[in-house]
Amino acid sequence: MKGKLAQGAIWIFASRMVVNLLSLISTILLARLLTPEDFGLVAMATAVLAIVSAVTDLPISSVLVQRDHVEDVHYDNCFSIGLLRGIIITILFALIAYPVSVMFKDPRLIALMFVLGLTSFIPNLNNPKLAIFTRDLVFWQTLVMDASSKLIGLIIAAAIAIIYKSYWALVIGSLATQLVSLAISYVLIPYLPRLNFSKFKEFFHYSIWLSLGQALQQLNWKLDQFLIGVFLGKAPLGIYTFADNLSNLPTREATMPIGNTLFPAYSRLKNDKEKLKRAFLLSQKVLLAVALPIGFGFAAIAPLLIKLAVGTKWDQAIPMIQVMSIVFAYITINTPTQHLAMAMGETKELFYRDIVYFAIRVPFIIAGLLMGGLMGIVYGRCISSVIGSLVVMNIAKKTIDASLWEQMMGSLRYLVAATLMFLGVSWLGNNSVLMGFNDYIKITFQVLAGGIIYPLVSLILWLILGRPSGVENEIIKVTSKIFQK
Repeated sequence: MKGKLAQGAIWIFASRMVVNLLSLISTILLARLLTPEDFGLVAMATAVLAIVSAVTDLPISSVLVQRDHVEDVHYDNCFSIGLLRGIIITILFALIAYPVSVMFKDPRLIALMFVLGLTSFIPNLNNPKLAIFTRDLVFWQTLVMDASSKLIGLIIAAAIAIIYKSYWALVIGSLATQLVSLAISYVLIPYLPRLNFSKFKEFFHYSIWLSLGQALQQLNWKLDQFLIGVFLGKAPLGIYTFADNLSNLPTREATMPIGNTLFPAYSRLKNDKEKLKRAFLLSQKVLLAVALPIGFGFAAIAPLLIKLAVGTKWDQAIPMIQVMSIVFAYITINTPTQHLAMAMGETKELFYRDIVYFAIRVPFIIAGLLMGGLMGIVYGRCISSVIGSLVVMNIAKKTIDASLWEQMMGSLRYLVAATLMFLGVSWLGNNSVLMGFNDYIKITFQVLAGGIIYPLVSLILWLILGRPSGVENEIIKVTSKIFQK
């Protein structure tokens, strides 16, 4: 299984690297061509869409991965339920378009929401048989689908932005991405959809708690955007959305290759809790070993990077990007818990988690808005995320007896190494030692310094602590096998 997981992670990594690069190019290009108000306007509509989509969502494809045996009738039910959901979302979005435009005091939202409703409908038609790849721990298709659809979406969005300099570039580009992804899904695995709802109860029983949790999550994550849009306006919301997307991008894309393999892997180990616990703790360490240097490093180079990439009109986003990049990297520790609960069928625990997390996050967001405005919301969001991570860790404690101490201490050395790297890279960027060099050379030196400091400190700490289980051991095992061959 380790071999399959490694191969799967490599394919997903290749896919995410391409998508990551395209997303970064898209974000920078559109940020140069459009204004914060454009980003804010689209963010208002997408925030509403995210909540409506989450309320109606049943993550039914997970059933196809979690079940031991899957028949054609399950694929037909998955498609049929998805089609029904897509119709419901499109109708709901059309009905609330006018009230939302009144709430945000912008009539452009009516047409925008109609088109966004269509972008939410298309993914529900995707080929459910793609789950066969995931069940078999095969992931090469992700490179084909993600890279192709993202590239087409980027080209179309860039063309619209260059020609018309309109916020429609953000929406039409997303629509094109969804259409290309839909077409490719049926090319990869031939499938003729048939309407069938005979297994609806089975899908509903497994998915309902995930659906409720996702709805609560979206309300939780989009609350800050609603508050900013209503009380601070479109331009601050555009800056906040830009910072949110950019700060999350490197960490998310770097860890997704590993994260996407966890659910099918845990599903195979669900009947052996001792092996599952070891796999879970190791996956936490691997994810943090990757996420922390990327998140902390991105925060350190953000001042120069934003200046070079998009100019001074986005300077207000820099401190937001720095704070959120660091926190997003840390809370990657929660990623395996979601897949663990799904593999064990403990989806109700995820819903309870989301209730508690919501109760923690809302007061911090509101207090942050009242006390510090836009930056106050960022601090409130980040503090609540760190506190909420303890709630998430408790699910693993209940499910496989992985204590909070085991989860936190196993990754402490990576946090120390990333912190020292952040301090070193930040010092280098602000120090006179690089005075006289242009900004491109400065940022190159910063990246090189980070690439030396983090692995060096991690290795020293690993040796001092007596070579505990972690990424280092896995690297040694793989290297040994390569040299033996």
